[in-house]
Amino acid sequence: MNKRVGILTGGGDVQPLNSVISQIKIQAKRENIEVYGFLNGWKGIIENNFIDLSKISIPKNIGGTILRSSRVNLKNIENSSQIILENLKRLNISYLIVIGGEDTLSNSFLIMDFPQILISKTIDNDVG
Repeated sequence: MNKRVGILTGGGDVQPLNSVISQIKIQAKRENIEVYGFLNGWKGIIENNFIDLSKISIPKNIGGTILRSSRVNLKNIENSSQIILENLKRLNISYLIVIGGEDTLSNSFLIMDFPQILISKTIDNDVG
């Protein structure tokens, strides 16, 4: 089986997100890695709502995110870490790329045992 990566975008929508998603997809294809996108950020992983990005075209010249976004605080959802880990395991996701600001990225610390790449989209240097 190929390696599989998951991507999510969270927080406010910003212009370059589709471009970032597109570039991840291009590089992953070169390395024979499957890419799944979770819809509506962390909510998408919790609800197991995803798309296979290899089957769609990503408009890298159109701003925003095709994955949509949400503001979810995993601390407010019972068993969120366990649900997320189970859903990632069920989909055979090898690692997760999390794109967002302080709120989105801070959720990553609740699943520290899972490999993640954090991409900050904040401009005010507020990511601890």
